[in-house]
Amino acid sequence: MDNKTPLYNSRISNTYLEYISSNYPELEIPPLLEYAGIENYEAEDPAHWLTQDQVDRLHEIMVAKTGNPNLARDAGRYTILSKKIGAIKQYTLGLMSPAMVYLATGKLYRTMSRGARIETKSISSNQVQLTATPNNGVDEKPYQCANRTGTLESLAKLFTNDFATVKHPQCYHRGDEACIYMISWKTAKSMLWIRTSKYALLLTLLLTAVSGLVFTMTPTLMVFLVSGLVTIVTYFQAIRLKNRELSRTITSQGNSAKNLLNAANERYNEMSVIQEISSESSATLEVNRLIHRVIPIMQKRLNFDRAVLMLIQNDSGTLEYVASYGQTDEQLKVLKQARFNLKNPKAKGPFVKAVKEQRPFLVDDVDKIVSSLSTNSKVFAETIASPSFICVPLVYNQKAFGILAVDNWNSQKPLTKSDIGILNGIASQIAAGIANADSFKKLQKSEKEFRKLYKESKRDEHLYRSLIHSSADAIVTCDLGGHIKYTSPEFENVFGWSITELQGLPLTFISEPEYETCHSMIREVAESGNPHRGLVSKCTTKGGDLLDVLISASRYDDHNGDALGLLLIIRDISENKRLETQLLQAQKMEAIGTLAGGIAHDFNNLLAVIKGNLSLMRLDFDADHPIMARIQNIDQQVDSGAKLTSQFLGYARKGSYEVKPLDIVRVVNESSQAFGRARKEVILDAYLPENKLIIEADQTQLEQVLFNLFVNAADAMPNGGTLTLKADRLSAKEILEENFRPKPGTYILIEVSDTGIGMSPEIQKRMFDPLFTTKKMGKGTGLGLASVYGIIQSYKGYITVTSEEGEGTRVRIYLPASDKSSSRTQETNGPIDHGKGTILLVDDEVSLLQVGSEMLAALGYKVLSADNGQDAIDIFTTHKKKIDLVILDMIMPGMTGGDVFVRLKEIDPNINAILSSGYSLDDQGKRIMDSGFRCFMQKPFGMKDLSIKIKEVLT
Repeated sequence: MDNKTPLYNSRISNTYLEYISSNYPELEIPPLLEYAGIENYEAEDPAHWLTQDQVDRLHEIMVAKTGNPNLARDAGRYTILSKKIGAIKQYTLGLMSPAMVYLATGKLYRTMSRGARIETKSISSNQVQLTATPNNGVDEKPYQCANRTGTLESLAKLFTNDFATVKHPQCYHRGDEACIYMISWKTAKSMLWIRTSKYALLLTLLLTAVSGLVFTMTPTLMVFLVSGLVTIVTYFQAIRLKNRELSRTITSQGNSAKNLLNAANERYNEMSVIQEISSESSATLEVNRLIHRVIPIMQKRLNFDRAVLMLIQNDSGTLEYVASYGQTDEQLKVLKQARFNLKNPKAKGPFVKAVKEQRPFLVDDVDKIVSSLSTNSKVFAETIASPSFICVPLVYNQKAFGILAVDNWNSQKPLTKSDIGILNGIASQIAAGIANADSFKKLQKSEKEFRKLYKESKRDEHLYRSLIHSSADAIVTCDLGGHIKYTSPEFENVFGWSITELQGLPLTFISEPEYETCHSMIREVAESGNPHRGLVSKCTTKGGDLLDVLISASRYDDHNGDALGLLLIIRDISENKRLETQLLQAQKMEAIGTLAGGIAHDFNNLLAVIKGNLSLMRLDFDADHPIMARIQNIDQQVDSGAKLTSQFLGYARKGSYEVKPLDIVRVVNESSQAFGRARKEVILDAYLPENKLIIEADQTQLEQVLFNLFVNAADAMPNGGTLTLKADRLSAKEILEENFRPKPGTYILIEVSDTGIGMSPEIQKRMFDPLFTTKKMGKGTGLGLASVYGIIQSYKGYITVTSEEGEGTRVRIYLPASDKSSSRTQETNGPIDHGKGTILLVDDEVSLLQVGSEMLAALGYKVLSADNGQDAIDIFTTHKKKIDLVILDMIMPGMTGGDVFVRLKEIDPNINAILSSGYSLDDQGKRIMDSGFRCFMQKPFGMKDLSIKIKEVLT
């Protein structure tokens, strides 16, 4: 590793720069960055990493300019005030206490620096030892140690409003093996008041006892009442402060979730703009029309103030304006007049270089390049007045078509390398669209040549017919009035009609809704003589099938040059349309599913911390304490959030929860009876076999599927109606009516049909889309059928819907059958079971590790904890004889829960283990479970669920 290796995130340097701007406003930032060899956009980009040389030079020039030798430590102390560090600050507050923050420093540090390894160890409730060891090959400087010291001092101020005390007994830069920091901080006010209330209680008891020995009953009672009142006041003050601290933490968790959703929205917009432009590129076969459709999409979806598209004019070899947004009238006038000569070898402007070198450019400061520009380019730059911009070439198959340039003229928002990535994706889609349009234009040219060949050889009937017969497309000739004269053999193959059936008739095979449009096109071609290319329409076959077609029409002349008739070339594009629709739908569902699954996993982890803390808070208060009602209310909201994330996970196909053999007949019976009691206006007709129909699934998910279908059916019958339920066992060969081909095997059919209002074809196309609903505001989330679809897909099943408006709806679900015996879900009512023994808890989320340890301790267990796989293996190796149970998180960086379990089984083949995750059980999770885990716990879970799972495993 050398000093040119990127090691330090730009947010560290940004903290220095913010500190300089705040405390030394007379210093200008650009010269400092220039001396360090750092571009402004690199400093502003939170995803950029700097080298050791760059940060050394930046520190050198800042110390020289400020005259402050302690600048590094002062900047470190400024960390908690830095705006650029905001996301990490929110995460830090979410860790609830200084101790948890310092213990999590190793994980936080990796997001900021690759230069050193951080290890932490708790010394006491308000003291932590932190060891920093530079990585091999890293030439860390003493000022970086000082900056680390200042940062560690600042973290405690988030909670105690005072800097932490940091002692530095050993230092790598003084010849020791590593830097060791002894960090201590003031105890929070709530803890001091809790301690005071305990002392007050002891003093009350002591004074009362002494008074009873010395005084009569009345003075003793007075002493007891006064001291007792003091105890109560201090206790409630402690509770008030503790709740205030907890409220701040919960608020921080909410902010973290909000930031996550905002980031997801940004990613969605970036994904959407590429998808929309890709769709336009594939559907638009004319360059100018494509460009003028792309520009509004960019303006709507992207956060750039201005954009311009310029294309290469092949005849002149110049780069010229075609479309833009965001410019003033004067700037637009200059853009339209601009010509950049690509053939000029002296041209050095970014636009020309982007085309010639076929690579993007980020010009961070236009003033730096003005001197190298030609006179005309200087005038152009002055008028456009862009301080910085990004220019990316439009390249397809190594051929450049033009450039796309953007800037933030109004907002002055810095441009970053991350912006180049999204713009490259957009540029490639635009270039592909232009290439397609050029190809289509060449195809048109080829067709013109074909017509010319036909005109020259019209006296040669044999050649004429051989050309027509060899065409892979259907060909029709008709007179100028649109009456059929001839059809090719391929026409009969596709549509079923022979020429004898259609000769002399109008174009009756064109479907009724499309007829007028097509006939209007034919009249225009007949009158003007101008050919028409690529009319998308629909035609009806002799058998009644409706086909998607692409129709091209041209007029042909006789040997005297007089108009004689029309030539129609009809291409069947039904299969292409179907595949395109399926592909777009699959890509959309997969993209949104991935997004939904990730959000649900992170949200479940947040809910797990809140629910665990609520379980612990219940232990601190009596059942009739006023705060218990609030705790119960929060707990209910957490459960509601967990149900919502379960729908996200269901849609995202992120697993199958606890998969067990289930009897479909029993589950359908129980679910329908429960639903019938709630919706008595609906008549239930169940045609279910007496024998069991077994599948392997999670009962809760299956009930979720059924209730979603029942509720939708009932909502479609507002005045009442009949809900019919059927179930059967079928082989793949017996499934004949559906539009899919099931894999070989046996399936269980569940059919739910109603006599409701039915659905239109438009609604049926979107019914499985997430967040799509036809219900009134507040009546539906739009996740019901989306989650049903995801759940059925996760079990390798199929779902079909048949519906007509006014005729009701029928839903059929096919799930793979199982030969195993069914089992019932055990009841979980009753008190919390306490126990004894030693449990190893492993989770990479420090907040989850902390609250989980406290819950297990409250249940009576001795807890060993590890925040990574290697630590878990080391702890288990040392204490394997006394560890009764291991609880493992499934998804962890480095070694996953499954990897750790394999290593633990090598140490002790009889290990008891529980798998836990914010995801539910997907295919990977099932494989991990099958490796020997005793059971699975879905986050979030409370103390009661935890005690039941532990009891199941240990007994």
